[in-house]
Amino acid sequence: MGTLGEKVLAFATANKGGRVEDGECWTLAERALEKAGATTSSDIHGRALSRTVDYVWGTLITSSAAAPGDIIQFRRGFTFKRKVTKPDESWTEDPSLVIGEHHTAIVERVIDKGRRIRIIEQNLPVGRGVRSRDCYFSSYTFTDDKQNTVQITVSGMAKFYRPKPAAAKAKAKPKRARH
Repeated sequence: MGTLGEKVLAFATANKGGRVEDGECWTLAERALEKAGATTSSDIHGRALSRTVDYVWGTLITSSAAAPGDIIQFRRGFTFKRKVTKPDESWTEDPSLVIGEHHTAIVERVIDKGRRIRIIEQNLPVGRGVRSRDCYFSSYTFTDDKQNTVQITVSGMAKFYRPKPAAAKAKAKPKRARH
């Protein structure tokens, strides 16, 4: 059967290259949690759920505790840049990832103790289907295998949530037959 995280990840992975329902980032995470039998943001927020709510997806954890199948809620202003300086001092800089209002993604794989995480997402950029990409969650500098100096700069906020089991739905008591 697998853990809730494994089930969430299996749903997201199975939908790569496609689109889940309306194509919103929220929908991918919401349906993955439903399919896994986990509490969803709809369960948590109820009628207060809207496009401007700071979505909660389960138990709040740190990025260093992240595991495959956890949910990430990015907030306005989250950005990261990656600058690579070669040994000859020439350099390139990748375009920044910039999150608009907010964005939701699923952890696919944790790399480098949670400083870099491969995520599965949809609708970033707007209209994009389900895909994977690496995302950085802390600023740091390292030397890669080609002796390039790689500088990562991160700003803004991202919250990580561990899926939790959905509450058991109360079953209606069977009516007694009248004799």
